[in-house]
Amino acid sequence: MIEPTRFEEFNIVVVSEGRQHRIAKVVFHKRDGSIFVMFPSFAHNEGLVGELSMKAGAQTASYGFANHGKVAGHLVKYSHHPDGRAHFSQDGLVKTEVKRQSVPLDRWQPHLFTIQVEGLESFGAPRVNDGIPALHLRTEGNPRGLKIVGRWYPLDRLNTLDETQSLPAAIPIAFPDGRQFMGWLVAPPLGSRYSQFGLFMVPEEVAPLSTVDDPCLVFLGGFDPADMALDHSKDTSFLILKYPCSNPAELRTSIGSIDFTTTGK
Repeated sequence: MIEPTRFEEFNIVVVSEGRQHRIAKVVFHKRDGSIFVMFPSFAHNEGLVGELSMKAGAQTASYGFANHGKVAGHLVKYSHHPDGRAHFSQDGLVKTEVKRQSVPLDRWQPHLFTIQVEGLESFGAPRVNDGIPALHLRTEGNPRGLKIVGRWYPLDRLNTLDETQSLPAAIPIAFPDGRQFMGWLVAPPLGSRYSQFGLFMVPEEVAPLSTVDDPCLVFLGGFDPADMALDHSKDTSFLILKYPCSNPAELRTSIGSIDFTTTGK
């Protein structure tokens, strides 16, 4: 069985033109094994959260925040609990209203989450001496768009294609279906719940979502089981967040907010 890097928590850091940009922080909860993904270094804290639906037969998702989304005046975190409950929250700041039932963590998930970012200058560096280990993605130049896809697999179903590579560097992994990817493999510490599973994260440069050179953070999670999510003859849904948003005050009036109190912005 492949032996992954094991962390209780870690930062995902992009290194571009000599500067560090913390894209996200991931935590394996010590008590129950829940997975948390948060974005503490993003400069914009007002955005939209909601649930995206994809109808049977559709090749692309159909979504309107005006019908299903809510404004968040704080940077929320994504939580994926052992029983598959998935939601956006931030203790004491927002109501846990945007949620859905996803796949339990004792089952493999070829798509646990996707992070897509634009505008690295809006992501600050990790705090100095915070003691949190980091996965570093070094890029050439300043890419417009980056995407990181997280996959959740039992370690005994994965095979590394390069036994000489020292972790936590990116390594080539072969999946049970024969596909091969280059990415980071991180697992919870030995002795903790789900230590037999690994979170494999595949980073890549992608085309920007917009022609406007503005910062953007998009997160997708809370997917249905693979046999439903990948079957275009079935309806499927997942959670989405997008920061920042335009005209948050107007949107609070028209679609509502998950904030406990207004931010006054």
